[in-house]
Amino acid sequence: MPKIYEVTFIGAAHGNRKNIIGKIKKEGLDIKCWGSGWPGERISQEEMVRVFSQSKINLNFTKSSGTLRKELALIFLHRNYNRSIGINNPKNWLDNLKSLPPSIWSRQIKGRNFEIPGHESFLLTEYAPHLEDYYEIGKELDCFKNIPELIEKIKYYLVNEKEREEIAKAGYKRTLKDHTYEKRFNEIFKIIGLIKWDIH
Repeated sequence: MPKIYEVTFIGAAHGNRKNIIGKIKKEGLDIKCWGSGWPGERISQEEMVRVFSQSKINLNFTKSSGTLRKELALIFLHRNYNRSIGINNPKNWLDNLKSLPPSIWSRQIKGRNFEIPGHESFLLTEYAPHLEDYYEIGKELDCFKNIPELIEKIKYYLVNEKEREEIAKAGYKRTLKDHTYEKRFNEIFKIIGLIKWDIH
């Protein structure tokens, strides 16, 4: 499929994502975004797969919005028995904050980390802990840890087409080998003792 997009991102425009996309555009790089909060709005699953396949570089960010917003809201608010919203006692706000799980502040491995390579497309993703347990970074996908590194790698991969395509192919092979739903469910069923054989 021809690559008609330079750089794309599919996902909600929450957190600092608009700021990051703005900095990419300031560098003169052509990036298209779809999802809640972007001019492109949301697209269907079928359209999303098409965008993956037609993009030279697919971006992914690893911080979650929904969980963080809900958890932070629970510091200050609660729902009453009649479903109305009440304000928590300010004396409890600090304790509520301390009770939040550390995971809500961290970067997370998301579905995009598997979906994009699974469509034989190049993924440039924000780093999340343990991503290297699933893919070889720099060989099957690539990562960035800050905005300058992101911009530098976008520029690099736009002009190094052969390397970009080799990484996309390697990521695709790794996904088929280790990360299909069949293989994942097989592992889960083995762990909980439902099956004791491999599904082929």
